[in-house]
Amino acid sequence: ANTGVKASRGGTALNNIMTRMAKKTKESGTAMNALGLSLDDGEGHMYSFMDIMLKLREGFGKIKMDQAEFTAEMESLADAFEAGEMTEKEFDKAQDALIERAYGAEGALNAQYAAMLAGKTGMGALLAIVNASDEDFNKLTEAVNNSAGTAQEMADVMQDNLSGQITILMSQLQEL
Repeated sequence: ANTGVKASRGGTALNNIMTRMAKKTKESGTAMNALGLSLDDGEGHMYSFMDIMLKLREGFGKIKMDQAEFTAEMESLADAFEAGEMTEKEFDKAQDALIERAYGAEGALNAQYAAMLAGKTGMGALLAIVNASDEDFNKLTEAVNNSAGTAQEMADVMQDNLSGQITILMSQLQEL
């Protein structure tokens, strides 16, 4: 959210990344090898999610433009593509141009690897994660690590009113 990625797109991208890495296809395997990524240490011990994210951040290198601007432009392109305002060919060309501006000549390879790991529309979210400043990445990590019980607290607040009590009653009636 801090870089302009919509929650649903960010969640989908993370799901795609982890799924494609876990069920390694030829495409995701190529990207993982090129970026020096592995889900385990070679002896059957899985790396933590945090270790994998840190390796992803290392593998992509440094961005050469403002991250918020990059993410906003990437999100705009994905929205236009999903809305049918541009063809897949136009979308690919626009993404390639943006990534070359952001990464320089090696940008085309980064774009390919990001698309291989997160899909065409998820690559913007992946690149937002790998390009976040250390400060923003650490804030996000801390928020996730300290989120235990947050969903239950939100549910309790949402149910602590007449509407919530009616929802509970209706649920119990349906079960009965």
